[in-house]
Amino acid sequence: MRNHSIGCVAALCILSVSVQGQNNGTGLRGQYFSTRDLTGAVALERTDPGLEFQWGQGSPGGAIPADKFSVRWSGQLEAPASGEFTIATVSDDGVRLWLDGKLRIDDWYNHGALRNQTRPLALTAGKKYNLRIEYYENTGNSSIKLLWTYPGQAEQAIPKTRLYPAPIPFTEAPPPAGRTMLSDLPFLAQSNGLGPVERNRANGGAGEDDGKSISIGGYRWGSGVGMHAPGAVTIALDDRFDVFRAMVGVDDEVGDAGSVVFEVWVDGVKKFSSPVMKGSMPPLAVEVPVENARQLRLVAGPGPDGNKGDSASWAYARLEGKETVRYLSDMKWLSATNGLGPVERDNANGGAGENDGGKIQLRGEVYRKGLGLMSPAKIVYDLDGRYELFSAVAGIDDAAKKKGSAVFEAWSGTKLLYRSPTLKGTDSPRHVAIPVKGVEELTLKVLDGGDGSDGDFADWADAKLLLLGSDIPAGVMPAPPTSLTAAGGDGLVKLKWNASANTVSYSVWRSTEPNDATPQTIETNLLTTSYVDDGARNGVKYYYRVVGVNPNGKGAPSNEASATPMAPLPAPPASPANLTAKPGNAEVLLAWQASQGAASYTLYRGLSSTTLAAVASSLKGTTYTDSKLTNGTTYFYHVVAVNAGGSSKPSNQVSAKPVAPELPPAPTGLTATGGTGQITLNWTGVSSALSYNIYRGTAANGQGASPIASGVKATTFIDKGLTNGT
Repeated sequence: MRNHSIGCVAALCILSVSVQGQNNGTGLRGQYFSTRDLTGAVALERTDPGLEFQWGQGSPGGAIPADKFSVRWSGQLEAPASGEFTIATVSDDGVRLWLDGKLRIDDWYNHGALRNQTRPLALTAGKKYNLRIEYYENTGNSSIKLLWTYPGQAEQAIPKTRLYPAPIPFTEAPPPAGRTMLSDLPFLAQSNGLGPVERNRANGGAGEDDGKSISIGGYRWGSGVGMHAPGAVTIALDDRFDVFRAMVGVDDEVGDAGSVVFEVWVDGVKKFSSPVMKGSMPPLAVEVPVENARQLRLVAGPGPDGNKGDSASWAYARLEGKETVRYLSDMKWLSATNGLGPVERDNANGGAGENDGGKIQLRGEVYRKGLGLMSPAKIVYDLDGRYELFSAVAGIDDAAKKKGSAVFEAWSGTKLLYRSPTLKGTDSPRHVAIPVKGVEELTLKVLDGGDGSDGDFADWADAKLLLLGSDIPAGVMPAPPTSLTAAGGDGLVKLKWNASANTVSYSVWRSTEPNDATPQTIETNLLTTSYVDDGARNGVKYYYRVVGVNPNGKGAPSNEASATPMAPLPAPPASPANLTAKPGNAEVLLAWQASQGAASYTLYRGLSSTTLAAVASSLKGTTYTDSKLTNGTTYFYHVVAVNAGGSSKPSNQVSAKPVAPELPPAPTGLTATGGTGQITLNWTGVSSALSYNIYRGTAANGQGASPIASGVKATTFIDKGLTNGT
């Protein structure tokens, strides 16, 4: 045994570390393979004195190629001291590390030189631990380093004297391809409301590994992450995964106590938030896409009653890649034929060359993944009975510029699984979901729609194969989808809703009556939270509900939403032309030319050219008299044409000033001739007069204020019914 001391100055004391063990190892047993996946015969075997290799673009030795080789190192690691150790690798490309029979690092992916490290490991001085490291090189540079830190020792390459090439048992298998348990991954950061975050067990108490097996709502899991709210963990994704899945809830270790809200954050954006989960509630399934993401953060927050008993479990928490969600554009096909050039992966067909098409686009929506073809086309895939569902969106690509037509088919051997109607370049794309459980070979075809293959740019957009339902325990039913909305269009209705828990797929119900007990099922096996019903008729009001489905059956339906599809509205009419204004006595007469497509007109008036307001609407004609105005005041006008599509721009602006008419001069030469009970009046006419009013009185200049006759057109008038002698 040797003692190593680190000197200190001033108030700092000396740290003494006891270094123990034999310290006479010679390295690890290295077995080199000329394949990328540790298969085939061992091509080279030797004892490597430590792992600190920088092969660059060269061979690691012997007949091993410079690219696409793999190595398995095995032996034992001797701890020189007691305390917490961190073991790290820096590798280009993939690496996996087991210590003491447990997988501590799992980074089996292509990448440049990348650091990985274990969580702190409690090791005992002088004790030897079984160590196994697997590494592969894909292409380009190759390198690997094996490092450690422990109390009193800064990070260094593990020396050969602490590595022993002893034979060890190989009882552990790597995790299934494409699926990685979060409990096997290092945490970039972690916090917890009680003790440490636990791996593969419930939170327990303040100590490490003091929790029970994870159990939620009576269901038990052997893997997962245990927290106590408030708690959080951050995990590096580095664009290696497609989806995160887990079952969450308050762990059974606290009975019916506790309440927790679970959140999932991807690259700093919240992607999922659970309702308040309480003790003894059934588990809730979580599924969050993480494609192209760098970091995943899981948060367990306390409910409204504080954090007492808030044992929060993320059961069966895992990251999955393209081995469980496989896009057909990433798979090798058995055979492929195409009507123009090669079948395109993740692009529209284009022309005779490879990769000469644009992005897959159907009615304005761009798809990142899919297959681009030209009829007639045929692709055959080997499924080997490993998948449950084929899903895609089929349609004529926007590159066809509304031309072309095609029929889409899917076959299993000689059995037809799906056949679309003839889809034209103007038709909405079709969602396709086909059960393929037990199917050995899947054949996708695109046939001409009957008008020749010109413009038949056919897309199987977002084409993928999925394994579904394996993570939902028996008896757990889908929750109802929430916030269903329906928006009508021209011959279609667009539906959207929020994802529901414990759900594999969705079915859509439709009816023409509210709360229909026997609605029509118009779509099944939907994997998205939106749907376009393009079989709706304009003018008919439809009622919709959505239900979640999983292997245990259908859940309760969503809220009901309704919409009425309608033909598109016409364009707004043109502006009225040649508006004129003719002033009158306390009024203005307005006239204009009719606007084509106008259903009515609205007249605007103001006291200035910039402040006009509507004074008359729904006018059907092209004239209007604006009355009850103030003479001598200038009024400004414009008129707007209106239809169902909206209002036109204003017409030309006009103005007018209403005025009172000028009074005529007094008549002259008035004479009165008496008779029996009457008087005859005569006078000289006035040329500008339209009529005359007659006034009478019983004394000179004593006529009354009101005329005894008005509207008299002649220049003579007989006033009858008078009293003689008056």
